[in-house]
Amino acid sequence: MNAVGPRSGWLWLLALTASLAAACAGDKSPAGGSGQGGSGGKGGAQLPCDVASVLAAKCQGCHAATPLFGAPMPLASYADTQAAAVSSPAMKVWQLMSTRIHSATAPMPPNGQPPLAGGELATLDAWLAAGAPAGAGSCGPDGGTTTDTGGGAGDGGTGIGPGSLPCTPSHSFTAHATGSATTRFPVPLPTSDAYVCFNFRSPFAAGEQATAFAPVIDDSRVIHHFILYGTNTPLTDGSITTNCQGTAANATHVIGWAPGGQNIVLDPDVGLVLDYAYFQLQIHYNNALYPDGADASGVAICSTTTAREHAAGIVTLGNSLFSIPANANDFAVTGTCPNLASDGQTVMTVIETSPHMHLLGTGFRTQHLRGAADVGDLSNIALGSWSFDGQRHYPVNPRRQVLPGDVLRTTCYYDNPTSAAVRVGTRTRDEMCFDFITVFPYAAATRKCTTGL
Repeated sequence: MNAVGPRSGWLWLLALTASLAAACAGDKSPAGGSGQGGSGGKGGAQLPCDVASVLAAKCQGCHAATPLFGAPMPLASYADTQAAAVSSPAMKVWQLMSTRIHSATAPMPPNGQPPLAGGELATLDAWLAAGAPAGAGSCGPDGGTTTDTGGGAGDGGTGIGPGSLPCTPSHSFTAHATGSATTRFPVPLPTSDAYVCFNFRSPFAAGEQATAFAPVIDDSRVIHHFILYGTNTPLTDGSITTNCQGTAANATHVIGWAPGGQNIVLDPDVGLVLDYAYFQLQIHYNNALYPDGADASGVAICSTTTAREHAAGIVTLGNSLFSIPANANDFAVTGTCPNLASDGQTVMTVIETSPHMHLLGTGFRTQHLRGAADVGDLSNIALGSWSFDGQRHYPVNPRRQVLPGDVLRTTCYYDNPTSAAVRVGTRTRDEMCFDFITVFPYAAATRKCTTGL
């Protein structure tokens, strides 16, 4: 990744409307059972081939035939573009598209996703200016892949999920209905920025360690992301906490997933510490369309009772007390960790990083400083490259030793095109600045090493 620095050119602005609170992953495969050109419209009307190609490349990762991750409508067929817009029923979808692709406050594609290239924008502009006419004929058989919207046990051919792990999961934590561990959680309609926590007593033996993780994605239409926390604060096993934007007391981040996230397989000499009495699975839901929304998403874990050489865990870096001013451009927020080791003496090793911000983010960096020397970045996402829906885990290779006295400095960059300041919070429209780094030996780690906590 390129170094973060000043940026020229047009700003990556933000989709902040409620209907698009969950901006969608740009690296999904094109979806929509109607096929390229959008057959299935009135009288067999189809999208022009060049328009269908743009929508497949830049829109249908979310606006598929079955919309995913909270998208309000599909853009998979000509009929879809002629329907009434969900957010503005007096307008047709194509009329709203004409506004959104040039919007300065709520553009599409949203922040962090691959933008429309010049030729793609020109294609849509010409079609929309002509009144969004149907295409002249069939575009061929190469479109219309089907999106897997369920099936938590497999991977849908994506290489992500329990079926793609090199091990058999020993335990899983998944969403469920009240009073039943096997019934899916009913996701209310409408639901926007809803956080629901599912509480579990630990199933792990003393000293058991995780060796691999995989997301279990069930109803992909309504789930946005999840985080699994560990805590020793008592929780009622099987209980559900709604509106849980705050987590259990003294909770530690164990693992998380958002669209774009991958399976995690630890090196053979590393095991992740699971020494918590309780676990809390926090899931963020958006459901704008589906009365049948029901979910059993979560995480599957491979584990071992044979201790590995290095017992690792997550340390939180960053800043939890800041405000982004109105009309800000690449506004920098910095958090400093002066001692990664809680005793100030132990040499710590960093093996992975996981940067986290929300929709206003533009770039991200965690520097490793040793006195006046810059040892090298642990995390570096270039300005303009941040994607709220492409939040990944990055291995640190080779592993990085952090010596006593070394400083880790995390800097988050934001654009705020709105007229009001944006503060820290758990909602999508709030902001965060965290780097979740995986370190060992975890027993010596400062588990929350941030500014503002």
